[in-house]
Amino acid sequence: MTPGRSSRTAEYMALFRALEGTVPRAARLFDDPYALAMLSGGLRAVARCARLPMLRCAVPWLIDRGWPLTRSSGVVRTRLIDDAVEETLRGGAAQLVLLGAGLDSRPYRLSAASCASVFEVDHLRPEALFFASAPPFGSSGELRVTWLGTAGFILEHSGHVVAIDPYLTRASLWRCLFAPLRADEVLTRRLVSRADAILLSHTHFDHALDVPVIARHTGARVLGSRSAMNLCRSHGLPASQLECVEPLTIGEVPEAGVGPFRLRFWPSAHSAFLFGRVPFAGEIAERVDVPMRCEAYRCGAVFGVEIEVGGRRLFHVGSAELVERRWHVKPVDLVLACVAGWTATERYPERLVTALSPGAVLLHHWDNFLHALDGRASVLPAMRLGSLVERLNAAAPGVRVGALPILGMLRL
Repeated sequence: MTPGRSSRTAEYMALFRALEGTVPRAARLFDDPYALAMLSGGLRAVARCARLPMLRCAVPWLIDRGWPLTRSSGVVRTRLIDDAVEETLRGGAAQLVLLGAGLDSRPYRLSAASCASVFEVDHLRPEALFFASAPPFGSSGELRVTWLGTAGFILEHSGHVVAIDPYLTRASLWRCLFAPLRADEVLTRRLVSRADAILLSHTHFDHALDVPVIARHTGARVLGSRSAMNLCRSHGLPASQLECVEPLTIGEVPEAGVGPFRLRFWPSAHSAFLFGRVPFAGEIAERVDVPMRCEAYRCGAVFGVEIEVGGRRLFHVGSAELVERRWHVKPVDLVLACVAGWTATERYPERLVTALSPGAVLLHHWDNFLHALDGRASVLPAMRLGSLVERLNAAAPGVRVGALPILGMLRL
């Protein structure tokens, strides 16, 4: 969370509660008379627009079109929790503890809460997990690992630069809902001025949007799935910069070299966190019209990327799902482990450390990528960072588990 203000996640949930107040009373799941007052700026304007008769249906429709099931699941979950809280309090419970409360209004709008003692407990702050950048992480310190936010990294060794899932534009929710997405060329040029290769774990917008622009101004090779190749060709990148690493046969593990880097692309999968489904599944078609809306960035094939360089072994997990039965990876020095969606994956922490035997785990993709890149990161909803860290520590005692600030770096 950003000091001095509520998180974007809390504000969006307050918006969804405010929009529920515009539904006809017979169909309304709950009332939250406080939600509108919790909003500010553009979100309050959107909520007010939804109260106008001609826009009452249009605003939720536009949100649902850009982010299917996000608003509806939020309000259904709110009602489900409301009912459970009311039932428990009426059954004699005297205390109500709100975990990661955000802009929760339950103490004021639930009648059963009026006689209970209410406590708000915040989530684990990611700052508590930050690795120290000095002294060097490891011994030689010749390999530099910089986190770009989301699942993005820059790896530097011996004058060579490899980018993984570089996403810097961080389009706002409203851009994602209402307009085709365009990369911020000024920002990407400033923050990724050099790259010999760009690796794509999959092609959702929060991994792939900036790739064609970065490849164009750096001349980097793009290594990824057929969907990644189709995306880059649609942006006019030449075939000489494109290398498809999607295997043609089961059991094949494509390999590539970039200067001192040796790369292996292991088959993986995307977390099915959307009611048991992968969001925006499928492939990006050939020669699509660009720019595209966020839902057009289909997932495509998913890879876990093994990286060997300078006597070190890293493994990048771009989505919190594993296909470890098809991996044959030696113990790694550092796992770049995705957080988003981990709670939807059975035994994710335990399977991760068993499959890769890491010396350390660097957590990524826990940040709210709808918030502009300003050097500070707020946490996405339902990340349960504390629980993830506890389970990783229990599964592999002694393994260092941590994170970095956006644009933070560690050395191996």
